[in-house]
Amino acid sequence: TVAVTGTAQVGRAAPRASFTYLDGSSGSLSDFAGSTVILNFWGSTCAPCLREMPALERVHRDVGGAVTVLGVDVADSVGSARSMVARTGASYAQVRDPRGTLMAAFRGIRLPHTVVIDAKGTVVAIADGAQTEASFRRLAGAG
Repeated sequence: TVAVTGTAQVGRAAPRASFTYLDGSSGSLSDFAGSTVILNFWGSTCAPCLREMPALERVHRDVGGAVTVLGVDVADSVGSARSMVARTGASYAQVRDPRGTLMAAFRGIRLPHTVVIDAKGTVVAIADGAQTEASFRRLAGAG
C-alpha cells in the first residue's frame, strides 16, 4: 500500500509518504527524519536501471551510515523485483510502488529517477535518467 500527500519540488519539504517494502513490511519517509535520503526509482525492464544499481550499491556501502538509500520498484511483480535486486546485488532497502503513485508524487518522468531529500526533509535534487557513481555521490553530498 502506498499513500502520498503532496508533490516534490526542489527547495520544498518532501511529500509525506508511506509504503510497503519488498519484504512486505510497512514504512514511511518520516522513519528517516534527520538523515539524507536517496530515493532511486527503477523497474526490472529498465536497462539503465540495471546498469546504475551496482553504482548506487557502492555508494550505499561507502556512506550507508550517513545516507539512507531506498530503491523504489515501480510497477513490477514482487517476483520480478526480487529477481532484479538479486541480479544487481543491491543490499539497500527496497520499496514497492505498484501503481507508480510515489513516482508521480516525486515528479518522475522516466526510469531511472532519483530524488534526494536532505536531513531537514527538504527535496534538494530531482534527476531523471541514469546516474553514475560519481553523480550519486554528488547528489548525496558525499563526494
